[in-house]
Amino acid sequence: MNVIIGNANRPSYGEVTIPLPIPRKEYDHSLGLLQQMEIGDTLDDDCWVIGIENGPPFLQRLQGMLVNIDELDYLAKRLESFDHRELAAFQGMADAHGLEKLKDLINLTFSCNNVTVVQALGDLEQIGRQHSMNLS
Repeated sequence: MNVIIGNANRPSYGEVTIPLPIPRKEYDHSLGLLQQMEIGDTLDDDCWVIGIENGPPFLQRLQGMLVNIDELDYLAKRLESFDHRELAAFQGMADAHGLEKLKDLINLTFSCNNVTVVQALGDLEQIGRQHSMNLS
């Protein structure tokens, strides 16, 4: 996925597209692009999310928000390791709780495995097994 980032205080600086998660070999280059725009501080929420391309639909809620690039990169790394079932649970919990802050979304990645999301009612026995495993 890619995130399109700009400087909310200086829109004239343009925008930059950064791949997420940021590949290790491109990390310094990506941060250099952000620093040229006077953003990308590792401690501040100073990156204005203009858009997210090819990512899970629920991440669109970050559009128009100021985020920390390292936190966004970490969330992308966590989500990259999820299978389709885990992504569905994550999205369901994020929607159910109305989570929008990046730190809340990161925290959710550690607890959404305890959630059962029923996507099809075809095999109730399998759903029951999955739910039991999620509770343990």
